[in-house]
Amino acid sequence: MDRPDPDDVLELFLGFWISRSVMAAVELGVFETLEDAALTLPEAEAALGLPTRPARALLDTCVAAPLLDKEDGRYRNSALASAYLPSGSEYSLRNYVLDERWCWGAWGRLEDALRSDSQQLPPDEEGYHTFPEDFFLDFLHGHSLAVGERLAEAVDLSEARRAMDVGGGSGAVSIALCRRFSQLSAVVVDRAVVLAPAAAHVDRAGLSGRIATHAANLFADPLPAGCDLAVVANVLHDFSPERAREILARVALALPPGGRVVILEIVPDDERRGPPLPLAFATAMVVNTAGGDAHTAAQYRAWLEEAGFTGVTVTPIPGRMVTAAIQAVKP
Repeated sequence: MDRPDPDDVLELFLGFWISRSVMAAVELGVFETLEDAALTLPEAEAALGLPTRPARALLDTCVAAPLLDKEDGRYRNSALASAYLPSGSEYSLRNYVLDERWCWGAWGRLEDALRSDSQQLPPDEEGYHTFPEDFFLDFLHGHSLAVGERLAEAVDLSEARRAMDVGGGSGAVSIALCRRFSQLSAVVVDRAVVLAPAAAHVDRAGLSGRIATHAANLFADPLPAGCDLAVVANVLHDFSPERAREILARVALALPPGGRVVILEIVPDDERRGPPLPLAFATAMVVNTAGGDAHTAAQYRAWLEEAGFTGVTVTPIPGRMVTAAIQAVKP
Protein backbone atom coordinates (compact mmCIF):
# COMPACT_ATOMS: atom_id res chain seq x y z
CA MET A 1 0.00 0.00 0.00
CA ASP A 2 1.43 3.38 -1.02
CA ARG A 3 2.00 5.84 1.76
CA PRO A 4 1.19 9.55 1.31
CA ASP A 5 4.16 11.74 0.47
CA PRO A 6 5.75 13.12 3.68
CA ASP A 7 6.77 16.22 1.73
CA ASP A 8 3.12 17.25 1.80
CA VAL A 9 3.40 17.56 5.59
CA LEU A 10 6.81 19.23 5.43
CA GLU A 11 5.50 21.83 3.01
CA LEU A 12 2.72 22.68 5.47
CA PHE A 13 4.76 23.21 8.60
CA LEU A 14 7.88 24.66 6.95
CA GLY A 15 5.93 27.21 4.95
CA PHE A 16 6.78 29.81 7.58
CA TRP A 17 10.36 29.86 6.23
CA ILE A 18 9.08 31.73 3.19
CA SER A 19 6.47 33.90 4.93
CA ARG A 20 8.94 35.01 7.60
CA SER A 21 11.57 35.77 4.95
CA VAL A 22 9.09 37.96 3.08
CA MET A 23 8.30 39.83 6.30
CA ALA A 24 12.01 40.46 6.86
CA ALA A 25 12.48 41.62 3.26
CA VAL A 26 9.64 44.12 3.66
CA GLU A 27 10.92 45.38 7.01
CA LEU A 28 14.48 45.76 5.68
CA GLY A 29 13.34 47.78 2.66
CA VAL A 30 14.23 45.26 -0.04
CA PHE A 31 11.30 46.18 -2.28
CA GLU A 32 11.94 49.93 -2.08
CA THR A 33 15.64 49.35 -2.79
CA LEU A 34 15.03 47.15 -5.84
CA GLU A 35 12.05 48.97 -7.34
CA ASP A 36 13.92 51.41 -9.57
CA ALA A 37 17.30 49.74 -9.95
CA ALA A 38 18.65 46.27 -10.72
CA LEU A 39 21.50 45.65 -8.28
CA THR A 40 24.25 43.08 -8.06
CA LEU A 41 24.60 41.18 -4.81
CA PRO A 42 27.44 43.44 -3.55
CA GLU A 43 25.42 46.53 -4.45
CA ALA A 44 22.35 45.16 -2.68
CA GLU A 45 24.43 44.25 0.38
CA ALA A 46 25.67 47.83 0.62
CA ALA A 47 22.22 49.34 0.08
CA LEU A 48 20.56 47.09 2.65
CA GLY A 49 23.41 47.02 5.16
CA LEU A 50 23.59 43.21 5.17
CA PRO A 51 26.57 40.81 5.10
CA THR A 52 26.99 38.61 2.02
CA ARG A 53 25.61 35.28 3.25
CA PRO A 54 22.30 36.56 4.72
CA ALA A 55 21.82 39.01 1.85
CA ARG A 56 22.17 36.24 -0.72
CA ALA A 57 19.90 33.89 1.25
CA LEU A 58 17.17 36.50 1.65
CA LEU A 59 17.26 37.78 -1.93
CA ASP A 60 17.34 34.30 -3.46
CA THR A 61 14.37 33.25 -1.32
CA CYS A 62 12.49 36.25 -2.69
CA VAL A 63 13.48 35.22 -6.23
CA ALA A 64 11.97 31.78 -5.64
CA ALA A 65 8.83 33.27 -4.03
CA PRO A 66 8.73 34.87 -6.84
CA LEU A 67 8.98 38.46 -5.64
CA LEU A 68 12.33 39.30 -7.24
CA ASP A 69 13.74 38.68 -10.70
CA LYS A 70 17.41 37.77 -11.08
CA GLU A 71 19.07 38.20 -14.46
CA ASP A 72 22.80 38.38 -15.18
CA GLY A 73 23.50 38.45 -11.46
CA ARG A 74 21.27 41.49 -10.84
CA TYR A 75 18.21 41.58 -8.60
CA ARG A 76 15.11 43.73 -9.10
CA ASN A 77 11.44 43.58 -8.14
CA SER A 78 9.20 41.22 -10.05
CA ALA A 79 5.96 42.59 -11.48
CA LEU A 80 4.10 41.04 -8.52
CA ALA A 81 6.31 42.77 -5.96
CA SER A 82 6.18 46.11 -7.81
CA ALA A 83 2.39 46.06 -7.71
CA TYR A 84 1.99 45.29 -4.02
CA LEU A 85 5.09 45.66 -1.85
CA PRO A 86 6.78 49.07 -2.29
CA SER A 87 5.33 51.71 0.01
CA GLY A 88 4.62 54.00 -2.94
CA SER A 89 2.16 51.65 -4.63
CA GLU A 90 -1.53 52.60 -4.37
CA TYR A 91 -2.21 48.92 -3.67
CA SER A 92 0.72 48.46 -1.29
CA LEU A 93 0.48 45.56 1.16
CA ARG A 94 3.62 46.69 2.99
CA ASN A 95 1.86 47.74 6.20
CA TYR A 96 -0.28 44.60 6.10
CA VAL A 97 2.92 42.53 6.05
CA LEU A 98 4.37 44.62 8.88
CA ASP A 99 1.20 44.12 10.91
CA GLU A 100 1.66 40.36 10.57
CA ARG A 101 5.28 40.86 11.59
CA TRP A 102 4.01 42.67 14.71
CA CYS A 103 1.75 39.70 15.41
CA TRP A 104 4.54 37.14 14.96
CA GLY A 105 5.43 36.89 18.65
CA ALA A 106 1.80 36.28 19.52
CA TRP A 107 1.70 33.32 17.13
CA GLY A 108 4.55 31.86 19.18
CA ARG A 109 2.02 31.71 22.02
CA LEU A 110 -0.65 30.01 19.93
CA GLU A 111 -0.98 27.05 22.28
CA ASP A 112 -1.69 29.46 25.15
CA ALA A 113 -4.30 31.22 23.04
CA LEU A 114 -6.00 27.94 22.17
CA ARG A 115 -6.03 26.63 25.72
CA SER A 116 -7.34 29.88 27.23
CA ASP A 117 -9.41 31.27 24.32
CA SER A 118 -7.70 34.62 24.80
CA GLN A 119 -6.03 36.95 22.34
CA GLN A 120 -2.28 37.32 22.68
CA LEU A 121 -1.90 41.03 21.88
CA PRO A 122 -3.16 43.97 23.95
CA PRO A 123 -6.81 44.67 23.02
CA ASP A 124 -8.19 47.98 21.89
CA GLU A 125 -11.57 49.30 23.03
CA GLU A 126 -13.46 47.20 20.45
CA GLY A 127 -11.65 43.91 21.06
CA TYR A 128 -9.12 43.97 18.22
CA HIS A 129 -5.42 44.25 18.95
CA THR A 130 -3.63 47.55 19.39
CA PHE A 131 -0.93 48.68 16.99
CA PRO A 132 2.60 49.88 17.74
CA GLU A 133 2.54 52.96 15.48
CA ASP A 134 -0.06 55.22 13.93
CA PHE A 135 0.49 54.04 10.36
CA PHE A 136 -0.66 50.55 11.29
CA LEU A 137 -4.17 51.95 11.59
CA ASP A 138 -3.90 52.23 7.81
CA PHE A 139 -2.42 48.78 7.28
CA LEU A 140 -5.19 47.29 5.13
CA HIS A 141 -5.67 50.13 2.65
CA GLY A 142 -3.97 48.56 -0.38
CA HIS A 143 -5.61 45.18 0.12
CA SER A 144 -9.02 46.75 0.82
CA LEU A 145 -8.78 48.84 -2.34
CA ALA A 146 -8.15 45.73 -4.46
CA VAL A 147 -10.93 43.82 -2.69
CA GLY A 148 -13.26 46.80 -3.08
CA GLU A 149 -12.67 46.74 -6.83
CA ARG A 150 -13.59 43.06 -6.91
CA LEU A 151 -16.74 43.84 -4.94
CA ALA A 152 -17.63 46.61 -7.40
CA GLU A 153 -17.41 44.11 -10.25
CA ALA A 154 -19.51 41.51 -8.44
CA VAL A 155 -22.50 43.57 -7.27
CA ASP A 156 -24.70 46.06 -9.08
CA LEU A 157 -24.96 49.27 -7.07
CA SER A 158 -26.16 51.44 -9.94
CA GLU A 159 -29.42 52.23 -8.11
CA ALA A 160 -27.79 53.21 -4.82
CA ARG A 161 -27.30 56.89 -4.03
CA ARG A 162 -25.48 57.16 -0.70
CA ALA A 163 -23.57 54.42 1.10
CA MET A 164 -22.51 54.21 4.72
CA ASP A 165 -19.20 52.34 4.82
CA VAL A 166 -19.54 50.79 8.28
CA GLY A 167 -16.16 50.28 9.94
CA GLY A 168 -14.70 51.62 6.70
CA GLY A 169 -11.19 52.27 8.03
CA SER A 170 -9.04 53.93 5.38
CA GLY A 171 -11.98 54.51 3.03
CA ALA A 172 -10.58 52.10 0.44
CA VAL A 173 -13.84 50.28 -0.28
CA SER A 174 -15.73 53.58 -0.61
CA ILE A 175 -13.08 54.81 -3.05
CA ALA A 176 -13.37 51.64 -5.15
CA LEU A 177 -17.17 51.74 -5.22
CA CYS A 178 -17.38 55.45 -6.03
CA ARG A 179 -14.88 55.04 -8.85
CA ARG A 180 -17.03 52.27 -10.32
CA PHE A 181 -20.47 53.87 -9.76
CA SER A 182 -20.48 57.53 -10.76
CA GLN A 183 -23.84 58.31 -9.11
CA LEU A 184 -22.74 57.01 -5.69
CA SER A 185 -21.57 59.05 -2.72
CA ALA A 186 -20.40 57.56 0.57
CA VAL A 187 -19.71 58.28 4.22
CA VAL A 188 -16.97 56.30 5.97
CA VAL A 189 -17.96 55.42 9.53
CA ASP A 190 -15.26 54.53 12.05
CA ARG A 191 -13.43 55.78 15.12
CA ALA A 192 -11.91 59.26 14.81
CA VAL A 193 -8.33 57.98 15.11
CA VAL A 194 -8.88 55.67 12.13
CA LEU A 195 -10.53 58.33 9.98
CA ALA A 196 -7.52 60.67 9.84
CA PRO A 197 -5.71 58.63 7.14
CA ALA A 198 -9.05 57.98 5.43
CA ALA A 199 -9.50 61.67 4.65
CA ALA A 200 -6.01 61.78 3.13
CA HIS A 201 -6.69 58.75 0.93
CA VAL A 202 -10.01 60.17 -0.24
CA ASP A 203 -8.36 63.49 -1.10
CA ARG A 204 -5.58 61.77 -3.09
CA ALA A 205 -8.24 59.82 -4.98
CA GLY A 206 -9.93 63.09 -5.95
CA LEU A 207 -13.18 62.04 -4.26
CA SER A 208 -13.42 64.45 -1.33
CA GLY A 209 -16.58 65.91 -2.85
CA ARG A 210 -18.31 62.52 -2.81
CA ILE A 211 -16.87 60.71 0.21
CA ALA A 212 -17.27 62.11 3.73
CA THR A 213 -16.26 60.72 7.13
CA HIS A 214 -18.36 60.19 10.25
CA ALA A 215 -16.66 59.46 13.58
CA ALA A 216 -18.57 56.90 15.63
CA ASN A 217 -18.26 53.94 17.93
CA LEU A 218 -20.20 51.22 16.11
CA PHE A 219 -21.71 49.95 19.35
CA ALA A 220 -22.59 53.23 21.04
CA ASP A 221 -23.15 56.05 18.55
CA PRO A 222 -25.91 56.51 15.96
CA LEU A 223 -25.02 55.58 12.41
CA PRO A 224 -25.47 58.34 9.81
CA ALA A 225 -28.92 58.99 8.36
CA GLY A 226 -29.77 59.53 4.73
CA CYS A 227 -28.09 56.41 3.34
CA ASP A 228 -29.89 53.85 1.19
CA LEU A 229 -26.95 51.42 1.21
CA ALA A 230 -24.78 50.02 4.00
CA VAL A 231 -21.50 48.30 3.18
CA VAL A 232 -19.92 46.24 5.96
CA ALA A 233 -16.63 45.08 4.49
CA ASN A 234 -14.23 42.85 6.44
CA VAL A 235 -15.53 44.09 9.80
CA LEU A 236 -17.75 41.41 11.31
CA HIS A 237 -15.05 38.74 11.49
CA ASP A 238 -13.34 40.83 14.19
CA PHE A 239 -16.24 40.21 16.56
CA SER A 240 -18.14 37.43 18.30
CA PRO A 241 -21.50 36.36 16.87
CA GLU A 242 -23.26 38.41 19.55
CA ARG A 243 -21.33 41.58 18.70
CA ALA A 244 -21.65 41.00 14.93
CA ARG A 245 -25.42 40.64 15.31
CA GLU A 246 -25.48 43.88 17.32
CA ILE A 247 -23.75 45.73 14.46
CA LEU A 248 -26.23 44.35 11.92
CA ALA A 249 -29.17 45.34 14.11
CA ARG A 250 -27.80 48.89 14.30
CA VAL A 251 -27.36 48.94 10.51
CA ALA A 252 -30.96 47.81 10.06
CA LEU A 253 -32.14 50.58 12.39
CA ALA A 254 -30.24 53.23 10.39
CA LEU A 255 -31.42 52.19 6.91
CA PRO A 256 -34.78 53.29 5.47
CA PRO A 257 -37.31 50.78 4.11
CA GLY A 258 -35.92 49.47 0.84
CA GLY A 259 -32.38 50.11 2.04
CA ARG A 260 -29.79 47.51 1.17
CA VAL A 261 -26.89 46.00 3.07
CA VAL A 262 -23.83 44.40 1.49
CA ILE A 263 -21.49 42.37 3.69
CA LEU A 264 -18.07 41.48 2.31
CA GLU A 265 -16.25 38.75 4.23
CA ILE A 266 -13.80 35.88 4.02
CA VAL A 267 -15.92 32.77 4.50
CA PRO A 268 -15.32 29.03 4.93
CA ASP A 269 -17.90 26.63 3.60
CA ASP A 270 -20.94 26.10 5.80
CA GLU A 271 -19.66 22.72 7.08
CA ARG A 272 -16.26 24.24 7.96
CA ARG A 273 -14.33 21.67 5.93
CA GLY A 274 -12.41 24.20 3.84
CA PRO A 275 -10.84 25.96 2.11
CA PRO A 276 -7.69 26.07 4.25
CA LEU A 277 -7.15 29.83 4.28
CA PRO A 278 -10.53 30.86 5.73
CA LEU A 279 -10.30 28.15 8.37
CA ALA A 280 -6.77 29.19 9.34
CA PHE A 281 -8.13 32.73 9.46
CA ALA A 282 -10.38 31.57 12.30
CA THR A 283 -7.26 30.60 14.24
CA ALA A 284 -5.77 34.03 13.50
CA MET A 285 -8.88 35.56 15.04
CA VAL A 286 -8.25 33.58 18.24
CA VAL A 287 -4.74 35.04 18.39
CA ASN A 288 -5.67 38.60 17.46
CA THR A 289 -9.17 39.29 18.79
CA ALA A 290 -11.34 38.79 21.86
CA GLY A 291 -14.16 37.01 20.01
CA GLY A 292 -13.61 37.18 16.25
CA ASP A 293 -14.07 34.23 13.91
CA ALA A 294 -14.36 33.20 10.28
CA HIS A 295 -18.15 33.21 10.25
CA THR A 296 -19.96 31.23 7.55
CA ALA A 297 -22.37 32.50 4.91
CA ALA A 298 -25.13 30.53 6.67
CA GLN A 299 -24.45 32.47 9.86
CA TYR A 300 -24.58 35.80 8.06
CA ARG A 301 -27.85 34.80 6.42
CA ALA A 302 -29.39 33.92 9.80
CA TRP A 303 -28.15 37.13 11.44
CA LEU A 304 -29.48 39.30 8.61
CA GLU A 305 -32.88 37.66 8.81
CA GLU A 306 -32.87 38.06 12.59
CA ALA A 307 -32.18 41.79 12.08
CA GLY A 308 -35.24 42.02 9.83
CA PHE A 309 -33.61 41.90 6.40
CA THR A 310 -35.09 39.81 3.58
CA GLY A 311 -33.99 38.45 0.20
CA VAL A 312 -30.54 37.35 1.32
CA THR A 313 -28.20 36.39 -1.53
CA VAL A 314 -24.60 35.17 -1.47
CA THR A 315 -22.23 36.01 -4.34
CA PRO A 316 -18.71 34.49 -4.35
CA ILE A 317 -15.95 37.00 -5.10
CA PRO A 318 -13.21 35.67 -7.41
CA GLY A 319 -9.84 35.19 -5.74
CA ARG A 320 -7.94 32.86 -3.44
CA MET A 321 -8.95 34.76 -0.28
CA VAL A 322 -12.39 33.07 -0.63
CA THR A 323 -14.54 36.10 0.01
CA ALA A 324 -18.25 36.52 -0.62
CA ALA A 325 -20.72 39.38 -0.90
CA ILE A 326 -23.83 38.73 1.20
CA GLN A 327 -26.68 41.09 0.29
CA ALA A 328 -30.12 41.74 1.77
CA VAL A 329 -32.88 44.36 1.78
CA LYS A 330 -34.76 46.04 4.62
CA PRO A 331 -38.49 45.64 3.86
